Amino acid sequence: MIRVGFVLLSHTDPDQLLNFTDVLTELYDAPPIVCHHDFSQAPLEKRLFPSNVRFVERHLPTFWGGFSIIPAALAALRLLMSGPNPPDWFYLLSGSDYPTMASERAISVLASTNYDAFIDHREISYRNDAKDGSDGPPTGFARPSYKTLAYKRYCAVAVPRPSLAMPFAFPPVGRSYLRNPAWRSIFTAPFGPAFRCFAGEHWFTANARAADVLLAQTDRSLQLARHLSSRECPEECYYHSILANAPLKLHNNNLRYISWPTPDAWHPKTLDVTDLPAIENREAHFARKIAYRSELMNELNRKLGVGLHVRS
Repeated sequence: MIRVGFVLLSHTDPDQLLNFTDVLTELYDAPPIVCHHDFSQAPLEKRLFPSNVRFVERHLPTFWGGFSIIPAALAALRLLMSGPNPPDWFYLLSGSDYPTMASERAISVLASTNYDAFIDHREISYRNDAKDGSDGPPTGFARPSYKTLAYKRYCAVAVPRPSLAMPFAFPPVGRSYLRNPAWRSIFTAPFGPAFRCFAGEHWFTANARAADVLLAQTDRSLQLARHLSSRECPEECYYHSILANAPLKLHNNNLRYISWPTPDAWHPKTLDVTDLPAIENREAHFARKIAYRSELMNELNRKLGVGLHVRS
């Protein structure tokens, strides 16, 4: 039987995080869990958490769409994999995720696969007319406009310019984007024929082999980190580009159920009990986002046989 571990990223709702780790502990028989929690945003009592839960001691201040999320996740992954008995597989999860599949069944999927990682990813290039390959309706990262947006974020040359909101700021806070690849002959970047750009949903599942690739500090990974440090939503590109350019086998299904309310929505919807049939049909291992103490959380506890229910 393979061993599964968890990397959690959180910055708010300590009670929900505590309940989540309790549920994972019960369902997966006290698995190794490492959490990077931003204590500057929401203090919590570490002593209340199960003994199989560890925290990154020197946390990083994190914010949505900022680069700090990446070193935070890697610090937690490094702590997870550095123990005497590291897991064979790990899930990268947020505090608002929740299990939707029985642990025995989820572990069976991971134990029987030939893939190294389950990560939503697509190649990003100047000509974005290739088939995406994603399942489901064209929303979220599968929407037609995403590849164009991702090319601007990660591949186009960003040129500082004055901002209408802050016209006298120095250095300028605005950006213009030079999209044509010819500009890259002048302004170099990590991406090219030998290292292609990939992007997609942040949250993923991967094995120990993929973890080694992510944790290896190479000239390529350091160059990519420098490039993405000033880019928007770098967590939607960093892991994907590192893993997809490595000799690994990737599946485009990240084993999550996520619902986007509109094709161009910036955030997924908070799920409710009406989403339960779609969650079950998708056969996802986890769903996001789920509100703490919601009817959907209670129903998932009942279906999964979680004895502790939700902490009061």
